[in-house]
Amino acid sequence: MILDSNILIGYLNGDRDIISALQAWRESGTVLFISSVSAIEALSLSSLTSADVTAIENFLSDFIVVPLDMHIVRTAGALRREHRLSVPDAAIIATATANNLPLVTRDKKIRAVSGVMFAEI
Repeated sequence: MILDSNILIGYLNGDRDIISALQAWRESGTVLFISSVSAIEALSLSSLTSADVTAIENFLSDFIVVPLDMHIVRTAGALRREHRLSVPDAAIIATATANNLPLVTRDKKIRAVSGVMFAEI
């Protein structure tokens, strides 16, 4: 599964449902991926202290970070044109679809995109 930025940020903000789901997935051996864009978003909150940044980097190290490549870039561009998505949302969806991974998100606009596998949280 690939986790959307809102799932990472929810975890970091102490959302109990997200924390429980991630713990259960880890315990079951589920491999968890994130887009490099989600890692950027988690690290870009303006209120972060240097200690926060270190803690978030440690948290992110538990995931496989999928870098952007030209296939993902092309797919993201098409998704952005077709669905009027933000660049980050299009890149995250493209990362999931290009790698045949279900996407875990709470974003209703993303969930409305057809052809994407979603996992529930």
